[in-house]
Amino acid sequence: MNRLIFYFSIVASPLAFSSCGSVQYSLTGGGPLDAKTVTINYFNNKATLADPNLSQVFTEALKDKFLKESKLELVDQDGDWTFSGYISSYSTAPVAISSDNKAQSTRLTIAIDVKFEDKLDKKKNFDQSFSNYEDYDNSKNLSDVASTLNADISTKIIQDIYSKTALDW
Repeated sequence: MNRLIFYFSIVASPLAFSSCGSVQYSLTGGGPLDAKTVTINYFNNKATLADPNLSQVFTEALKDKFLKESKLELVDQDGDWTFSGYISSYSTAPVAISSDNKAQSTRLTIAIDVKFEDKLDKKKNFDQSFSNYEDYDNSKNLSDVASTLNADISTKIIQDIYSKTALDW
């Protein structure tokens, strides 16, 4: 038994004292450890057609994502990371046509233009459009399902934004 402990200590001790350099990761993502604060500006609606609540819903959901899943502190201005942008498109289109040429379902697509600025690493800055969609039954009016669809689509877009910035994908 003592021999096993001896061999284990020889193998394990160099691993315990080794370092992987200056790169550090957290188990929950949350981005580089040198970024401490994030500013998330209001995302205005510039789409021709859009739910009037979408700007507020999207902006608050983006803030919630970073507050809950990163260690970044939300600040009103001058954060290490800054997000700004606008809703650029909010459109519907038929996606499932029946044999009698009637739409069975409709697709709501939302696109959001995002400008990301990283004060600590300017190479990570970007200006990009993110979009996603949800289909809904054509027997329902958009106004009846808009709040649920907006939340679901916003969640997908926010995950894409979070992945690109905090998870660096």
